[in-house]
Amino acid sequence: MNYVVKVKPGAKTPSRVEKGEDGVDFVVFLHERPKEGEANKALVEILAKHFKVAKGQVEIRSGFKARLKRVEIMGEANGA
Repeated sequence: MNYVVKVKPGAKTPSRVEKGEDGVDFVVFLHERPKEGEANKALVEILAKHFKVAKGQVEIRSGFKARLKRVEIMGEANGA
């Protein structure tokens, strides 16, 4: 499945996934900063945990340097 994800890096609260709105499927709050790919790595980890799949099954398809990203989850266990 493909999802549109809005990322909010540098959040003061622990990393979490929330339902999005206005064409965004999920909003992901990340404690990590958008520096040297740290936030992208954290995004893959939290989405893998959220969808109960391996990290290798989560792929950022576009938006590597943007807050709005297209993410593909392969073989997801639940539709969240």
